[in-house]
Amino acid sequence: MKKENLNKQHAHWEDTFSNKPQMFGTDPSEAAIMTVEVLKKNGAN
Repeated sequence: MKKENLNKQHAHWEDTFSNKPQMFGTDPSEAAIMTVEVLKKNGAN
């Protein structure tokens, strides 16, 4: 895939998420919270 195409895709999603933060919810998912806990327990910062 060409870098130019990836840059366009990046810009599209940045715009989408900036204008519609509720698209995926405003709070972290349960899976995300659990993942952070596991990472912290294993020394990740």
